[in-house]
Amino acid sequence: MKTSFCAFVSIILLASIFPPTSIWPLAFIAFVPLMIVCSKHSAFQSFAILMCVGLIVENIIFIWIYKLEVFTPVHGLLLGVYFALYWSIWGACTSWILRSKLSQTLKMLSVASVWVLLEYGMANMGFLAFPWNTLAQSQTSNLWLIQWSAVFGEYVIAFFIIAVNYIFYAHKTFSKREIRVSALFVVIFYLSGALDYYFNNDQTGKPVRVASFQTNFLRVRTAENVDPARRLQRVLSMAEDSLAESPDILVFPEGTLHGNGVAYDINLARLRAFAKRNQIPIVLGYMRDDKYSSQVDSKEQFNAAILIDSDKELTIYHKMLLMPFSERLPLEGIIVWPRWLVPNDMFLTPGVKSTPMSAGDIHAVPIICWENLFAGFVKKSLSKESNIIIDIVNDNWFGNTPAPYQHNNISVFRAIENGLPLVISSNTGPSQIIDSNGRVLAMSDEIFEPSTVIADVRLRSTRTIYFYIGDIFIVFCILVLTIALVMTIMVRRTTGLSTIKS
Repeated sequence: MKTSFCAFVSIILLASIFPPTSIWPLAFIAFVPLMIVCSKHSAFQSFAILMCVGLIVENIIFIWIYKLEVFTPVHGLLLGVYFALYWSIWGACTSWILRSKLSQTLKMLSVASVWVLLEYGMANMGFLAFPWNTLAQSQTSNLWLIQWSAVFGEYVIAFFIIAVNYIFYAHKTFSKREIRVSALFVVIFYLSGALDYYFNNDQTGKPVRVASFQTNFLRVRTAENVDPARRLQRVLSMAEDSLAESPDILVFPEGTLHGNGVAYDINLARLRAFAKRNQIPIVLGYMRDDKYSSQVDSKEQFNAAILIDSDKELTIYHKMLLMPFSERLPLEGIIVWPRWLVPNDMFLTPGVKSTPMSAGDIHAVPIICWENLFAGFVKKSLSKESNIIIDIVNDNWFGNTPAPYQHNNISVFRAIENGLPLVISSNTGPSQIIDSNGRVLAMSDEIFEPSTVIADVRLRSTRTIYFYIGDIFIVFCILVLTIALVMTIMVRRTTGLSTIKS
C-alpha cells in the first residue's frame, strides 16, 4: 500500500511541474516518494514499478499527442514504453545505489548523475532522440536557477533538482554537519544564479525592435487557409499594421507562404516588394505546396526559412533536423516500416548546412520548429557574428493543448545557453520574444488567434561558458559513477576478505 501511495504522489507532483500547471517548486520534492520506493525494493522490482510510473507520467505530459490525426493508441503505447524505459533504468540504478554502502554524498551525486546521463542519452539516441520536457525545462520560470545553463547547460539544472530531492529523502540519516553542508550547497548554488541574473547582464549590445507574428493559418482546408494569395494578404496586412511600432525586423512563422518554388512565386515577389518599399527585412517560413509537387520530385520538398532584405538576394535556410516519421523516414532502405506504424509517404529533403541571415546589424541564426530541442545543434549553428536566434514554428497540429507552451519552454534554455536573445514566431502561438537571460519580454495572449508581439532586444556578440565547453558536465557525471562503482567493488572485496579471515 505504501508503494502504491508513494507512486501516486510522485505521479501527481511530476505531472504538475510542466504546462499547463507549471508549479516548478514541486520538482524539488517530486522524486522523494520514488526514492523511498527504490530504497525498499530490489533493482528488478524498482525497474517494474518505475515503468508503471513512467507510463502514466508520460501519457499525462504528452496527452496532446493524441490530437495528431494519424496517432493511435498503439503509437501511444510504443511511445510511452520508450520513455518509461528511462524511468525504469533510473529506478533500478537508484535502488542499487540507495541500498549500497556508499557514503551519503556519493549516493546523492550518483543518483543525480544517473538521471543526467539518461537525459543526455534521450537527446542523442539518433532518430529516437526526443529531449522534450526534460527535468530542467520545468524550471523556465525559475530564472535565478536556470542561469546556470549558461555555464553547464540544462543538465546541471536537472542534477541540482535530483540532488535536492535526495537531501529531502535522506535528511533524517544525515549528521548535523551533513545537513549544514547540504543546506549551504543549495543556498550558494541558487544565489549564484541570482547574482548572475542581476549583475551579469550585458547591456552593451545594440537594441533592435523585433516584431514576431502569429498568423493563425489553420489545418482546416478553407480558401483563407489554403489559397496562397489569401495567405499573403493576411501577411501583408499584419506587416503593414506593425509598421506603426517602427520595428527593425519582421518575423513570420514556419510555412507562412506556400508556393511553387521561390524562383516562380508571385506572392513571394509581392512580399519582397513590400520589404523593399519599407526598407525592412523579413524572415518567414516557406514550403512548396503539395498540389504543385509530383511523386517524381517529392523528395525535393524543403521546409525553408527565408530572409528578404531589400534589394539583396534571398537568403534561404533549409531545415536540417527533420522530425522522424513525419518529415523523414529513418533508416530508409534498411528497415521496411509497416504501414500501420508509418502512414505518411511524403517526406522532405534535409538541408545540408546552417545558413546565417544578415541584415544590417542583425546576424540571425535561423532554426525551424523542433530543431530548438537540440542544444548541441543550435550551438554549432552559431557563427562568430551571430547575435540573435530566430525560431519559426508551427504547432498547429496539437490543438488547444499544453504542447506549444512546453515547446516554447525549450527555447528559453537555448537563449541562456548561448547568451543570445531568441525570437519565436509560431503559426498558432504562442509567439514570444526572449532575452539572453531567459526572460520572456513579450508573448501573445492567446493561441489560435492572429497576433503580433513586439519588443526591444539587445543584439549580443559575447559568448557564454557553455558555448565553449558544451556538455562537459556529462564527463563529471561519468566520473562520479565510475568512483561509485570502484568504491562498491572495493567495499565488497574488503567485506569478503574479512569474512574469510573470520
